[in-house]
Amino acid sequence: MLQQSHNGFRIVAQVEYRHTSAFLSTAKNIISNKCHNCACLLRRLLRYHRKYPNREYVIQKALSYNKTIAQEITTDSVDSSRKILLLEARAAHLYWEAVETLIYSNDDAWKRTYPHAKDPYNIAFNIGYTFLARKIREEIVFSKLMPEIGIFHIERNNHDPLVYDIMELYRQPVVDSVVVALFTKKKQAHNALSAVDIARLIKKLEQQWEMPVMYNGKCFPIREMVSFELHHFAICVEQAVP
Repeated sequence: MLQQSHNGFRIVAQVEYRHTSAFLSTAKNIISNKCHNCACLLRRLLRYHRKYPNREYVIQKALSYNKTIAQEITTDSVDSSRKILLLEARAAHLYWEAVETLIYSNDDAWKRTYPHAKDPYNIAFNIGYTFLARKIREEIVFSKLMPEIGIFHIERNNHDPLVYDIMELYRQPVVDSVVVALFTKKKQAHNALSAVDIARLIKKLEQQWEMPVMYNGKCFPIREMVSFELHHFAICVEQAVP
């Protein structure tokens, strides 16, 4: 009974959290870190594509902008979720513009599209994000948080808002880094994903999910870092609501 009462308070706290002063800080932190992760991945990719001037320019442009936005979002001038999402949208556009230059496709105008994309590249990204969403949801439920109650995403098409809020922090390190690497190593176009390709992709994603990263001065798998962050978020939610 005590546990049920505690969980009930946490659910109410999640609902009320959007109306607290801490909400904006959390939203800014998520998107700032997402832009930082985009910049980190682009910086790594830039090392391997400097000999291609056109690619280098596009990657460097996206890298610089995402670094700038990661800083700008944390300033007092960004005082609403609308401003946060407008800045994030521009940064994301440039990020995908850079990624698109790296994909070897029979169609020179390959674009990141969703849903219902039929080309192997978009399918691979979709598989990766579905994988990540399931992993994040498991951690959210384990943390006794409601995945249906988000921060800045809203519920649509059976997508749990909080899952997609938290995913913003891990798309690049868990999914994009894997998919881009798989499709740029062979330097050739792919017409379809075979069962072997999909199995290899999922195996790589599982490995990335367990990849050790530095967190608060210690080394933990990404999976554990997500768990720690959600536990911290749950405490912040409860403390922010009277």
